[in-house]
Amino acid sequence: MFFISLNALIMRTILMMPILFFFLSCCDKVCYTVSGTIEGATEGDSVILFYSDNGERQSLAGTTTIKEGEFAFEGETDAGGIYYIGYEKGDTPLYALFFLEEGDIRANITKERSRFYGTPNNERNRICEDTLAHYLQVLSAIENRFYTDSLSAEEMTTLGIKGYEAQKTLVEYIHNCVEENSDNLFGLFMLVVYNDFFEPQEFSRLLKMVPADLINRSNNSLYDIAVEIELQNSKRVI
Repeated sequence: MFFISLNALIMRTILMMPILFFFLSCCDKVCYTVSGTIEGATEGDSVILFYSDNGERQSLAGTTTIKEGEFAFEGETDAGGIYYIGYEKGDTPLYALFFLEEGDIRANITKERSRFYGTPNNERNRICEDTLAHYLQVLSAIENRFYTDSLSAEEMTTLGIKGYEAQKTLVEYIHNCVEENSDNLFGLFMLVVYNDFFEPQEFSRLLKMVPADLINRSNNSLYDIAVEIELQNSKRVI
């Protein structure tokens, strides 16, 4: 088809999560607060803040509990970067990815979607998620109509063109997100998650734009994952 399946895009993010669990970044001291709400959580329930190193879950701030409807973590760490809020009560645990960085981070975690506010990379990610959700809705509507409606040949051609244009807009937005954020962790995150939206030469060009200080602050980092993707790209080109 001319357009990308909604399920395929969702699965891309899901499939990237085990890889991202290996990410442990920044070695600078980070003073942070993370607080917010979790759908279904009740007074006294446990909440964890963690990252993952070599497949083993590592606790950053231990656990906290829901008090007056909210959780809160506050502290200082030398390991800022991509982290997770975890709520493991019940049959379906919730794990919400966010950027742990300097500042006051607010969260609204639900079964459908988790949103984080208040600091630069989390705001960038939130805006990107909102925009991508809009484009995906457009693509989904086109795809559903293509497969469920009785269309004439002319209507199918017109719808196919609309799907192609919608997909093109989405891909351009992802490219712009990475290009405009090549100097920060969010841009690197996007480059890795949506790596197959880029031709190998373009991926390599964008990877070379990652600042040295971001690379040097990383240990077992997202940058290393990007380098491995670049290596695999070079093998496919050959």
